Amino acid sequence: MSPDDPLIGPGALIAVVGPSGAGKDTLIEYCRRMFAGDARVVFPTRVISRAPHHSEAHVPATVDAFESGAARDGYALSWAAHDLLYALPRAIDDDIRAGRVVVANLSRAALPAARCRYARIVVVHVDAPIPLRAARLAGRGREAEHEIASRMARTVETFDPASADAAIVNDGTIEDAGDRLAALIQTAL
Repeated sequence: MSPDDPLIGPGALIAVVGPSGAGKDTLIEYCRRMFAGDARVVFPTRVISRAPHHSEAHVPATVDAFESGAARDGYALSWAAHDLLYALPRAIDDDIRAGRVVVANLSRAALPAARCRYARIVVVHVDAPIPLRAARLAGRGREAEHEIASRMARTVETFDPASADAAIVNDGTIEDAGDRLAALIQTAL
């Protein structure tokens, strides 16, 4: 998009952000089941330069395949974090143009690009106490101990949690936090 292009709308992007281990994907999956059959709500699958793993639904891509997708303009948003490449598919632009609400796990560092692209963006910051986040990361069995430590130490200087439109502390049941996210999705419809 060029600076002269209008922002994409009238639908909305609900950007679920927060630190690793906060439970963002779990809450998104809870809401995916809740809104199953509602064509107004879309839960895109991210492309990630990581091998498949049972702990995360994503489209796996090698770095070369990821870069090829980017060169073909196949991504609406892309970013790098944790030594990996992430992207949301270009199809979400059409969903938002059609008035749908797109709900996605997005990097906090990717928010400026999202805000420059979409007319309506709702930022939902999900967090949990550090010991719980560390236990969740260890429990999913995806990263080595040093990788978990790196994820736990990551901060995003460009993001102030107080700037989010909503905050969810995910330290109770999945239903408690998931219902809060579902209510935010419902409000955006």
